Amino acid sequence: MPRSFLSAMTTVIGLVPLALSGSDLFEPLSVAIMCGLTVSTLLTLVIIPVIYSLWFSDGTLTTEKNNLTV
Repeated sequence: MPRSFLSAMTTVIGLVPLALSGSDLFEPLSVAIMCGLTVSTLLTLVIIPVIYSLWFSDGTLTTEKNNLTV
């Protein structure tokens, strides 16, 4: 697993007690941080690579100017 996934998930797990504390200030703050980290991690590690692989499905990137294959 990538380090970014592990660090994000340990932060989310570490914020669970704060989210369950019932505090008027810290509960919404910790929930917002947890949701933001989860969504951004999934977007970065799952959604973007899937879109990239669908966009460049043949595995090559060609330029029209010089017909170079990268």
